[in-house]
Amino acid sequence: MNKVIVLLLCCLCTIADAKDFAKEKQERLIGSLLKQQVKQQISIENSVQSLLTRYPEKVDLVVTTAIKLYPRDYKGIMKGAMEAEPVLSCSVLEAMMASNVASTEQLLAQAITLEPAYTHELMVTAAKVQPDNFDKILRVTLKTEPLLSDRIVDKTMEAHPEKLFSILLSAIRELPGNISSFMKAAFNLSTSTAEQPATNTFTLKEQKHLEDVLNAALSSGMTKKDAMNVALSSGINQNTLDKLNLEN
Repeated sequence: MNKVIVLLLCCLCTIADAKDFAKEKQERLIGSLLKQQVKQQISIENSVQSLLTRYPEKVDLVVTTAIKLYPRDYKGIMKGAMEAEPVLSCSVLEAMMASNVASTEQLLAQAITLEPAYTHELMVTAAKVQPDNFDKILRVTLKTEPLLSDRIVDKTMEAHPEKLFSILLSAIRELPGNISSFMKAAFNLSTSTAEQPATNTFTLKEQKHLEDVLNAALSSGMTKKDAMNVALSSGINQNTLDKLNLEN
């Protein structure tokens, strides 16, 4: 039995070594092709695009190899890769992040600029790789593609109801002009009471947008009396509330 186990382990090691060798061989081949094209005055951007147009399944290997050879040209490498196969944009971003050639924020912003149609998917990819950087990733996404902000915030809240309040605050701080739609989305998705998003927002002193916060609460079905009570219990004084132009 021991001999069988030893033989099996040896076979597994041989298989693993063979896979590593094959990958290394492919990397050398891709590197050689990229170098040849660059020597022929073909940009690294166009070289990457040409390779991935033919071999889209090699996206990780091509991007990683190109970055190793030409790290300063990472923007062109990303552009070439995404233009070759836009549907692989998330895989390109993930490979770029793994290379540590630039900050997550820089790479995400560039990826969204190149392929805005995949904005939410790119944000999800970045957050999956760096979950502790979630709030900053969301704010970079909203700043880079503000026209899609309502959709992004809605989908992000739906996917992460446990982070509803932090998502709401990040969105408000990045795009204060959209506070009404953000607040309505928070109320509609809240799994607790209708007053919870308002209470938390007041508590964190987002008082410069107080009128918008209250009107969003009223539009979402909260009574004016309840909204006032929530505001007062959060430390907002009556004189401030009396000056607001609130919906009936």
